[in-house]
Amino acid sequence: MESDVHVSLTVIGRNQEESETLFNRVDAEIIAILGDTIYGYNQESMAVVVGNLLKKKGWRISVAESCTGGLLASKITEAAGSSEWFSGGVVAYSNDLKQKLLAVDNKLIAEYGAVSAPVARAMVQGIAACSATPIAVSVTGIAGPSGGTEEKPVGTVFFGIFANGGITDHHFTFSGSRREIQEITAQTALDLVRRSLLMHKGVNNGGSNR
Repeated sequence: MESDVHVSLTVIGRNQEESETLFNRVDAEIIAILGDTIYGYNQESMAVVVGNLLKKKGWRISVAESCTGGLLASKITEAAGSSEWFSGGVVAYSNDLKQKLLAVDNKLIAEYGAVSAPVARAMVQGIAACSATPIAVSVTGIAGPSGGTEEKPVGTVFFGIFANGGITDHHFTFSGSRREIQEITAQTALDLVRRSLLMHKGVNNGGSNR
């Protein structure tokens, strides 16, 4: 399953000047409609776009993963030169490792469950403290096919974002196979980081020119 959408634009005019004028007009209309859901151009991956934003800020990022099992870190390191902006990550799949490596309080897990906003927040706080990066992301969820409940069905995922001292959490419910849920979870984590970086003053859209 594709975790993002590719948009291609082709125009035909009577001459090159007319074609360019028409292309620019329609291109601007598409950008106005899609807004900040557009993250890149010319086959740029989300990781590359995030990396460009981080380099502009002079920041590094770290990640804490559970249900994605290292897929998020893998996507990041697929980007050439990611060592310039990626410090590393922790795959804390068990509750025990969440406590030992990320300092997640067992009381949070007992009260809210490992798949919850409080645990996602604690995970991202733990990895940010461990790595000393100004931005970090965490993911915890139920990729399936089993493990879901009425309250938290398969596809339930919580994200934590640490950015320059502040923490936010986000909740989504995805559908699909186990691999599809893991894929869209990793992509969504990167997109949340991208949007967080864009919110910080002095950072422009990370996409390159078309």
